[in-house]
Amino acid sequence: MTDLSEKKLVVLASGGGSNFQSLIDSLQNDGSNIRISALVVDRPCQATQRARQHGIDYFEVNRHNDSHYNTQVLKTICQSADLIVCAGYLSILSAAFIAQFPEKIINIHPSLLPKFGAKIWRDRHVRYESSSSSHCRRRKNIGLYRSLR
Repeated sequence: MTDLSEKKLVVLASGGGSNFQSLIDSLQNDGSNIRISALVVDRPCQATQRARQHGIDYFEVNRHNDSHYNTQVLKTICQSADLIVCAGYLSILSAAFIAQFPEKIINIHPSLLPKFGAKIWRDRHVRYESSSSSHCRRRKNIGLYRSLR
């Protein structure tokens, strides 16, 4: 039996929001029952302008504040989400946060992982353009771990 109820997506972003915009466009055009319920940013950025243009609630969690407080705020915002998408989110998610949402957090990366991680992707000319997505898992107590399946 298929669950046809609306699915809620929370997007975490830090920059211009191009991946966020791609998600908005894709969901608007596919007729699915998935809705972006909120955007969370960790710094002032253009992604909030995109959220405002599309009537999506957005929240800024100051990355310089207490990390325990930020984790609590994120948990509250994400509590009702069916899926959490890190779309260019630059802050490290704590192990405690990831443990609260097993198999519900995915990461979108603008290059092929693990071959072209952030430093290589920024510092060198890369001949191949693609993107990667992966589940985020807790690995011991070090926070974010991207599992490539």
